[in-house]
Amino acid sequence: VYDLQNINAKRDGRYILAKDIDATATQDWDSGKGFAPLGDGSTKFTGRLDGAGHTLRGLYINQNDYVIGLFGYVKGATIENLSLRDGNVKGRRYTGGIVGLAGDTVIRNVSYAGSVVGNQNVGGIAGDVSGGSIQNAWNAGTVSVRSQFLAGGIVGKAMDNAVIQNVCNTGAITGDVVQSGGIVGDIVNSTLQNAWNK
Repeated sequence: VYDLQNINAKRDGRYILAKDIDATATQDWDSGKGFAPLGDGSTKFTGRLDGAGHTLRGLYINQNDYVIGLFGYVKGATIENLSLRDGNVKGRRYTGGIVGLAGDTVIRNVSYAGSVVGNQNVGGIAGDVSGGSIQNAWNAGTVSVRSQFLAGGIVGKAMDNAVIQNVCNTGAITGDVVQSGGIVGDIVNSTLQNAWNK
């Protein structure tokens, strides 16, 4: 998991996971803040991560900040073929199990199970997507919002011609939240196809 964290040293690189990763140690990192999201407001992740079908288990993030997830802020990136299990992700606005905030990014063949907690724009897969696509994605995690709005099992908010396709949510949406949905909390000028929520 240390090698995964070191992606922050080169956020425009191309990466392929060679094996499953046990990330449970992240609960003790940085005085309890855990894993530092890959890409942030000042330096976005613009590269490519291919999980090659592997699983990241036990990721822990507890940051009172924006753009929180395995990936924080991504732009023009590709994230694919990856499963997160037993995740525990907590942030403020733009919080997702896999991506906090995505612009013109391809997210495909991914799944998340665990919990995601945030204040606004919160999703099991992504907190907020602008353009780009989420395809073949499944969320089994609980999405919780602390008394604000925009929560979805897959994505909190989708806009600017984003495409959400072939997605499934079996996780609960909880909290005092306005604009919530099993798949998407709010969708604007975007496309939703082949979605299933249980």
